[in-house]
Amino acid sequence: EQFEAIFLRNMLKEMRKTNELFDSKDNPFNSDSVRMMQGFYDDELCNTLAQQHGIGIAAMIVKQLSPKHK
Repeated sequence: EQFEAIFLRNMLKEMRKTNELFDSKDNPFNSDSVRMMQGFYDDELCNTLAQQHGIGIAAMIVKQLSPKHK
């Protein structure tokens, strides 16, 4: 659960970085306070998604690393 939350958080963080490249300096949504609130929102979103069975990445990794999987 924690792994998926961290994975999702990093994925969203990189997506936000890419989006910032296209934002203009005059955009009111391109401020430190908005980015801070987006960070809080992203944290909660990732934790909620991970608690609700996530995206299945943790289960996939466990399956790949299991000795029965070949």
